[in-house]
Amino acid sequence: MTSNAREGANSSLAHRATETTTEIERVSFPGRRTFNRNYASTGTPVLIADLARQWPAYSLWTFEWFRKNHGGLIVPVEFSQVDPARESIRFEKNEVPLREYIDTILSDTPGEKGYLAELRVRRSMPSLMADIAFPKCHKWSYAFVNLWIGPQGKESQLHFDYLDNFLAQVVGRKRVKLYSPESAVSRYPTMSPFSHFSMMEHLHRAAAGSGWQRPREEVAPDYDVVVGAGDMLFIPARWWHKVISLDPTVSANQFYVPVTRIPMRLVSVGAYMGSQRLKRWKRFRSKSRAGLGKPTI
Repeated sequence: MTSNAREGANSSLAHRATETTTEIERVSFPGRRTFNRNYASTGTPVLIADLARQWPAYSLWTFEWFRKNHGGLIVPVEFSQVDPARESIRFEKNEVPLREYIDTILSDTPGEKGYLAELRVRRSMPSLMADIAFPKCHKWSYAFVNLWIGPQGKESQLHFDYLDNFLAQVVGRKRVKLYSPESAVSRYPTMSPFSHFSMMEHLHRAAAGSGWQRPREEVAPDYDVVVGAGDMLFIPARWWHKVISLDPTVSANQFYVPVTRIPMRLVSVGAYMGSQRLKRWKRFRSKSRAGLGKPTI
C-alpha cells in the first residue's frame, strides 16, 4: 500500500454541515493532567493530531500484513438490519477467515460487505498490543482495546458508548459525526435492549402516512470531522456518534474508565437505561392506542 493510499488525503478536516456545527479543536497530546482538566473532566471531544503516527502499527498494519500474519484467524463480521416499523436494530455476525474478509472488502464485488467490529485485541490477537500505545490518562483505570476493519462506505449506526473512547485511525480515513448527550437524537432510542442506539436517521426516511414517529427536523451534529491516518479522536462517554469509512480502513480504539469512577458510572448506566425503558414504554402506549401494533420492547 502506498503512502497516499494509506492516508487517503490524510489531513483531518471539519465539515460545517449547518450553522450549529462547530469545528473541533485539533491539538497535540497536551499531557495527562492538561488532557484530563480540559477534555476528559469536561466531556469535550478533541482531535489529537498525529499521535498514532508514532506507533509501530502505523508502519506495520497494512491489509497485506494482516493477510500474511493473521489471515487464518476466524473473525466475526457484523451486519446490521434496521426495522423502522418496530423501531429496532438487529445485529448478525458471520465467522470467516480474516484473509477472506480482507479480500472481500478490497474487491469491487457489489453488495453489503459487513464490518469487522470491536474485535478484542488482547483476546484474539494479543501480539498487536506491542504495536500500539494509547495515552495513559489515569494511574489506575479499566481499559480494553478493540480492532476495527471495514470497507469504504461502511456506516455505523448512530449510537453512544458508556465509556470514554480513544479512536485511533491507522489506515484510511473516517468521518465522524458527533452529537452531544443533550442532542435531540437522544429522544429516539431504539425500541429494543440496545437503548444506546438512536433511530432518528431511520425515522427521517419513513414514508408519509406510515404511522412512525418522525422527528420534526434534521438535527445537525455538534462536530463533523474527518479523522485521518495517524490521528486520534477522543469521544467522551454518552456522546452520540455516527462513523463513516471514507476509504477501506483499519482502526484501533480504547474504551476506558478510571477505577475510582466505576461505581458512579454503573449508577449512571442504570439510571439511563431506566429512563430509556420508560421512554420506550410511553411510545409503545402511544402506538398501541393508535392501532399500530406492538413494537419489540
